[in-house]
Amino acid sequence: MEKGYSKKEAAEFKKMLLKQREIVRQDMDSIEQETSASSLKEGVGELSNMPVHLADISAESYEQEFAAELLENKGEVAADIENALRKINEGIYGLCEICGKRIKKSRLRVIPYARYCIECQKKREEEEKSSLRSGE
Repeated sequence: MEKGYSKKEAAEFKKMLLKQREIVRQDMDSIEQETSASSLKEGVGELSNMPVHLADISAESYEQEFAAELLENKGEVAADIENALRKINEGIYGLCEICGKRIKKSRLRVIPYARYCIECQKKREEEEKSSLRSGE
């Protein structure tokens, strides 16, 4: 198994991760605020005597589902960021969780919370696709 990145190199990625963590948190707060504001509008709308159109209900339902999925995805990114920060503290940041090799810096600069090297990520995606196809 290879060694993680040096403390100096890891510090560069830590700054990136902390910045991304803040952005993800802000995004999640924004989505939650928009969702609760939409729910508040729904509650107020129920008090009026105006008939509710089925298309309006469908659009609201879609928006809520979309917001829930977006929050779930942001939550997964937040968890990956926290995992990467933990790895920096443990001195194992930048190592692929499957093969143990170093993840290339070019990949980490784009996705600093990446858990896998490009090769292992591709294998995982191919396995997921084939399991989806065989499950249909």
